[in-house]
Amino acid sequence: MSRLSRSAEYSAAQLGIESNNQASDELIRVRPFKDDGGIDTAIEWFESVHPSHSDLSGKRSVPRAAEIVYDGEQISFRYLPCSDDFHWFLTRLRHKYPDSDVRREEADLIHIDEGDYVAGGEWTLRKHRWWPIRRRDLEGFREDDPYETVLGDIVDDAVKAGGATGRESVRSVIQVMFRPTTRNWQTGRLLTTNLTELYYHLNGVYTIHNLAETKREKETADATEIGNVLDRRAKEKAFDVMIRHLSVGDDKKAVKHHAEAVGASFASYYNSKTEQAFIVEPSSSPNTLAETMARREWSGEKMLLTSLEIAPIVHLPPADISIAQLDRRQTKRGEEVPVGSHEHSGYITGEKDV
Repeated sequence: MSRLSRSAEYSAAQLGIESNNQASDELIRVRPFKDDGGIDTAIEWFESVHPSHSDLSGKRSVPRAAEIVYDGEQISFRYLPCSDDFHWFLTRLRHKYPDSDVRREEADLIHIDEGDYVAGGEWTLRKHRWWPIRRRDLEGFREDDPYETVLGDIVDDAVKAGGATGRESVRSVIQVMFRPTTRNWQTGRLLTTNLTELYYHLNGVYTIHNLAETKREKETADATEIGNVLDRRAKEKAFDVMIRHLSVGDDKKAVKHHAEAVGASFASYYNSKTEQAFIVEPSSSPNTLAETMARREWSGEKMLLTSLEIAPIVHLPPADISIAQLDRRQTKRGEEVPVGSHEHSGYITGEKDV
């Protein structure tokens, strides 16, 4: 059993024809050009969509969604902003990913047939939200893109799960809801420890006697390193984040197995210094989970992640991620494409799609 999953069983529910698989809004689908992707670009993008004025009054920005979808044939990436800033959000994506194909689509969650089974889960953090999960700036993670393993495992398991029963591949979607925090996110809630106090505690300035999380000796190298990370983290833009995933297919056992595999897919996010990790709670009501995800509802357990922590989860894969099922754009905008090729279908070359 992965350290990211608890021992709770995944349950699969069969959907009827009345199941809702569509929100009323449009979404933005991105077909990444090979040189447009990467974690560092995503960090810059998340910084750009975090309003610098967020916010002096305590009023928070509305949540948005990013989704990684495997439809049984291809892996695609899409974003769903709120209706008021749809065009601004679209422009931001096109500016940051100039050679990728960025366009509007209907906001279907994932293809679900009558009688299909669904299973999934919701993600939480193992420890208090002040403890950072694996970050882009940590030693050993700088050049490590988790997508090579994560996306490959999702596809491999989906194909195997379907092939073992002679059925189609299991389909899946990972949904990341994110919302900019307030400017003073480091202060914590009323009468709770804040990030600065935790930093001082780890660096031996003073001791927080009632902070159960800090059992590590303050004078150890690990404590000093964690304290330094917390100091950098406090200066970063942060997001309230919810992550959930759903697997869909016509074989109950295969769907349950794939949902568990997706939930365990981000094992590389374990932070050995802080012992912070994702824990995936299998949903006991997959039907409700499917409806919640289709509506992109802001409901569930919130985590706090900075730009350096959320970007490795939500980014466009760079050229060195060699997974055949990635739905990529092969040419830069403006480059000539042979008539009759897949790239000339209008999906990539159509510029007037706003």
